[in-house]
This record gives sequence, structure tokens and C-alpha cells, in this order.
Amino acid sequence: MKGPAIKKHDDVFRYQYTISKKDLNHSGSWDVSKILIKINVVNSFIIQTFFAGINYDRLLNTKQHIDFVGMAVLGDEVEIESKETGRDNQFSYIKVVVSKTVNKKKKVIAEGNFIFMIEKFTQLPLSLS
Repeated sequence: MKGPAIKKHDDVFRYQYTISKKDLNHSGSWDVSKILIKINVVNSFIIQTFFAGINYDRLLNTKQHIDFVGMAVLGDEVEIESKETGRDNQFSYIKVVVSKTVNKKKKVIAEGNFIFMIEKFTQLPLSLS
């Protein structure tokens, strides 16, 4: 199975997607749970890219806040842009914008922030008893 076509440009990860019937909720708009799944896929690329060289036990999504300010419907072309806006020894801060194209202009339908916490790998002492 082929993965999504996520492109990176100027530290922004972009994923373009066309809304299909399977993405719709009972009222005919893009289902929120499907939006969150797509955002998670894009964010995972950021994590894999920026933390590939770090040995860690766990990566936790400690906070997320998303404002839904519009909707998408069947056939809409949407784009998810995800960018790491900061990082320190333990946290990664990511900004996400979801937009659709209307009359050749981008219209934001959701935007939010995520904070991921990294728990670094700690080697347990070996016991040879």
C-alpha cells in the first residue's frame, strides 16, 4: 500500500487531498475524526524527520487545540500544512493549518497547535543473576 504524498518545503509539510464519499459524515461534510487522522499522518512525518536521530522511549501528544472555522464537502481539494514552530530538550511544538481552495484562493477550515513530549530512552541496569 502506498503512503500519502506528503511534501516538505521550507520546513512546512504539505499534504493535498480530495474529499471522497468515505470521508463524509451523515450531514455530507468532511468528518472531524477523518480530519484528525489526516493531521496525525502529517504530524508523524515531522516527528520522524526531526527526531529520527534521538533514542526515545515514548512520544506523547500532551496538548492539542484545533479551531474548526469552516467545512469541506465532497470533491473539495484540501491541504494540510504542518510546521514545527519550536523545540527544546523535551517538547516539540507544531502548528497545523487545514485549508481548501475556493476560487483559486485558500480558505482556512481548521487550524491548531500540538505539543509533543519526548521521553528519552533510559537504559535499565542489566542483572545477571
